[in-house]
Amino acid sequence: MPAKDSSKKNKKAHIIEAAVVSLAFLGTLTACLLYFFRPKENATEAYVLLKGELIHRLSLQEEKELKVNTDIGILEIHVHDGSIGVASSPCGSQYCVHQGYKSKAGDSIVCAPAGLSILLEAGEKQEIII
Repeated sequence: MPAKDSSKKNKKAHIIEAAVVSLAFLGTLTACLLYFFRPKENATEAYVLLKGELIHRLSLQEEKELKVNTDIGILEIHVHDGSIGVASSPCGSQYCVHQGYKSKAGDSIVCAPAGLSILLEAGEKQEIII
């Protein structure tokens, strides 16, 4: 008879273990989804990198047209109304132009043939004390 009691205890232990693992998985999945789909804040700055080196730091609050000389030609970058985009590029695919204008922190624009990337950041966060 003791074997049946032991078997019942093992089944209960496995059920509890499976429930705990399932809840931990669902909690982790929920946290990841909330993190990745949270609303992004507006960017305040853009960093223009050419072949991995920072060449310009731009405020998105100021209208600006920038021409960047690359190995394949000149790219035109425009800052307008709190957003930034590549207006023209000498590359064939025009992928960087088709990405449009970006304005959210964490966004980026890439022109791989030219070796250019634009990274958007929110700048310093202000701490609110109540």
